[in-house]
Amino acid sequence: MVFAGEDYVGISRSLDFAPGVMMQRVRVVVLDDMGQPVLEGPENFELVLRMPMNGILGQPSKSTVTINDSISDLPQMQFRDAVHVVSESAGRLSVWVVRSGDISHSSSVRCYTRQGSAQVMMDFTERPNTEASVITFQPGEREKACVLEIMDDTEYEEDEELRLVLGSPRSPSPYGASVGPQNETLVKIQDGSDKSVIRFGQSKFSVMEPAQSGQRSTVRVSVQRLGDTSKVSVVRVHTKDGSATSGEDYNPVSQEIVFKDGETVHHVEVEILYDGVREMREAFTVHLRPDENMVAETKLSKAIIYIEETDSMADVTFPSVPRVVSLQQYDHMQRSGDPSPTAGYPVICVTACNPKYPDFDRTGSICSSESINNTLTRYRWLVSAPSGPDGVTSPMGEVDFNTFFTSSKLLTLDSVYFQAGSRVQCAARAVNQDGQEGLELTSAVVTISREEGERGRGEERREGGAVVAISREEGDRGRGERREGREVLWSLSAGRKVRGGGEGREGGAVVTISREEGERGRGEERREGGAVVTISREEGERGRGGERGRCCGHYQQGGR
Repeated sequence: MVFAGEDYVGISRSLDFAPGVMMQRVRVVVLDDMGQPVLEGPENFELVLRMPMNGILGQPSKSTVTINDSISDLPQMQFRDAVHVVSESAGRLSVWVVRSGDISHSSSVRCYTRQGSAQVMMDFTERPNTEASVITFQPGEREKACVLEIMDDTEYEEDEELRLVLGSPRSPSPYGASVGPQNETLVKIQDGSDKSVIRFGQSKFSVMEPAQSGQRSTVRVSVQRLGDTSKVSVVRVHTKDGSATSGEDYNPVSQEIVFKDGETVHHVEVEILYDGVREMREAFTVHLRPDENMVAETKLSKAIIYIEETDSMADVTFPSVPRVVSLQQYDHMQRSGDPSPTAGYPVICVTACNPKYPDFDRTGSICSSESINNTLTRYRWLVSAPSGPDGVTSPMGEVDFNTFFTSSKLLTLDSVYFQAGSRVQCAARAVNQDGQEGLELTSAVVTISREEGERGRGEERREGGAVVAISREEGDRGRGERREGREVLWSLSAGRKVRGGGEGREGGAVVTISREEGERGRGEERREGGAVVTISREEGERGRGGERGRCCGHYQQGGR
């Protein structure tokens, strides 16, 4: 039975035919059971023409409209998704079947399998196209699971596929049930859990360094194979330097490992050497190369081996890298960077715990909290020759020799160790209050300026026909004083004292300070480099070539 307002929208309207118009259209809205499908079969209602004006009714004056919901409201079942992916280790897969249309009646459908690359009884349990594979929807149910059993094994296989199919729909409704357009779904079985994987047993290993020379320690690094072990795999294990150096801290390894059928673990032994150097713990790495047979996958292919020191270095370091500056800029260091050191002047390695350091207002408190004693700092210097005409630079080399008046292991590096265009770098190792050495930090590489520096303060005056350069340092000893129209300028490095035997220059001649004190040190004459040199008659430290005050002061000798 059809009802206006439930199955369609009733109308009553006048149709006006203007002159020359021979046809009019009438629109009637059909309702779809108010959004709740009910299978009712074919239903009819009539459209009737009445009360003509300026004309008569012809035949037919009635038209029958049939509403047929036996297709749109018929119970219909289909798979919700077109593709399903399942792991072999999952054991089972639930594939959802959805029902639409009139669900007020029960419905049933067969859900059965069709094998592809996945094989029955090897990869899954068959669902035959029989009544044993029927799934039933009770009245009101919209979804139902079709369960597929997956069979797991220990042998690795590539992705395999099968299909699930819906068929033989049934329903007690007058018009039965149907299967929707998505009546098949593809099932992919993945076997990731059985894939052969080779990896290190752990990501970090630790071993103590031997306590005495000649002793050796050994660390055993485990290499595991997981998953399918039925095939042969070949991998190579090799070491790579970190802070630890092969040949000095450990013996390098490059070893091929063969996993035969059923083998799951191998061990690689690395020998640790005694190096006799007190230092912080060092580390190197071991690596796995891919399987040569392309059977197994390599994961966790890198492990770190830490060499622990028996008497390890203190865990202390400077809060920032040191800086190399010329003695000229030592009192005026800049946060944004200093000019290139001037040739002929010593350079200084300024650590972050030195009050002259530009950021000392921030680093000083860290130095205090770390108990760093900056006066005990250990220094090294590295220098390279100037670059050639083609711009090629020489490698940095450590300065490891001393002269009779200076050392290469001090805060300062004398200018005798480098020249204009040389590259210079310093390394500073922090030492705590207990005298324990910490980590070494290196400065940025600086290039010595090719421009000559000024002597003295940069002021010059002429006295008695001689040019006198005024020292940058204060005090009488720092001035290039003139006596008898001659001057002698003595340039001394920071921290060095020149006693007897020290050398300077006078007008191009080398001047040697007497090693004797008292009368023997006065009034003597000596010929060096073609010039006669008279040793000063003044007493005290100035006559001995000793130094008082700051570095690079100018010393005076009376002479001819």
